[in-house]
Amino acid sequence: MSKNIRRLHPLTKILWLLGGLVLLLVFNDPIYLSAVFAAAVIFAVIPCRIGRQLIKAVPLLVVFFIASLIIWPPFIKSGVTWFSLGPYVVTIHGTAYAAAMGLRIAGTVVVALCFASTTSPEEFAAGLRSMKAPSAISFTLSLAFRLLPVVAETTARVVESQKARGVAFSGGLVRRMKLYLPLIVPVVLLNLRGSDQMAIGLELRGFAPSKRPVPHDPPRSSVLDVMAVFVLILLIASALAARLAGYGAIIPDRI
Repeated sequence: MSKNIRRLHPLTKILWLLGGLVLLLVFNDPIYLSAVFAAAVIFAVIPCRIGRQLIKAVPLLVVFFIASLIIWPPFIKSGVTWFSLGPYVVTIHGTAYAAAMGLRIAGTVVVALCFASTTSPEEFAAGLRSMKAPSAISFTLSLAFRLLPVVAETTARVVESQKARGVAFSGGLVRRMKLYLPLIVPVVLLNLRGSDQMAIGLELRGFAPSKRPVPHDPPRSSVLDVMAVFVLILLIASALAARLAGYGAIIPDRI
């Protein structure tokens, strides 16, 4: 099944990426979003086979979820108040909405991991060309997509260099966050240096946004793409119909 997903047309993969984000935005009830999040995780583990990458992302997902539980409740005033600390008032609806936002952010990360793991930068650029996007925008977005593994590799290299100097990235979550926080500066500087070198390389090769790109043979779609798009439309239509019918919303006037 993983091979079938990788053989999908790039435009189909982009549509599924956007469709997954739409499904996460339709509901704000944590129960319904839990079902969407669970479906995204199952899709990532079984068809996409990115269980190892997902396990590595678990601490990040937990941090996002906890941060959402802390940040969102004071902004929701509806519902019964069950905790109050000065101006920091937490209601039942506020807690439920905060949990839903945490699941939404975590689900977005899972969907993005699925897309990044099954789509190459070349396929992403081909999908953008299939959407008739301007060549400059297509090149910029595909280049940014290509830089994601470069950033991850740079981060891993900085961490390994720190370990070689005797820094032990072990212990509790708070201690590890304190150790990783100072690494932001060298990681950002190294990536800025790499971006500058890439810009010089593009300039030496005569790249200019105004130039017409060399035409490429577009990838061909198949029956599998038609079925995938049909299933996606069915899922989005069902979710929107459920939301319009009054289901899946703790706070109806909020996304």
